Amino acid sequence: MWHWLNKGGLPTLSAWLSISLHGGIGLEKLFTGDIDDWVLPVEPIQMRIPLLESPRKGIKSREKDWEAIRAQLQSMLDEPTPISLREACERVETDHKNLYQRANAEARAIADRFRRHQASARQARLGRLSEQVGVILQDRREAGFEGLSAREVWQRIDDDVKSVRHTYRHIDTAIAAND
Repeated sequence: MWHWLNKGGLPTLSAWLSISLHGGIGLEKLFTGDIDDWVLPVEPIQMRIPLLESPRKGIKSREKDWEAIRAQLQSMLDEPTPISLREACERVETDHKNLYQRANAEARAIADRFRRHQASARQARLGRLSEQVGVILQDRREAGFEGLSAREVWQRIDDDVKSVRHTYRHIDTAIAAND
């Protein structure tokens, strides 16, 4: 501004805008030199910017009652059938990250109980698989056959037992154990 008034240079666009803002005068009046009725504002000017409506307007902020959620999780631990942490998250309507942060002990207990339940179910299926292979092998021997292939066993075992991971490997192990 000093250079403009004392040396005759012209301000840059950002300087014009700054002068207009801080001086409380419109750009049109400033450019035309119409400053007869202009008075320097006492307080800084607040620009009026038309802001768009917030996309969050009308959405209520949710505060969760973590004591009640912990109580729900404790009651889930007392249920006869273990549930997964994903199912627990759905029931209390929160994600697993929040559960681990706010109800860590309960979340870990639910996940551990479900993991142990899955492992025991897996072991039970393996036991049933071994029993069924033994029965099938015994039937084949009584019928006069000497050997048994894993594919033959696969066709005769229950569908529940077929869900065991690496079924053929377990069938071969069971056949070798019964020979």
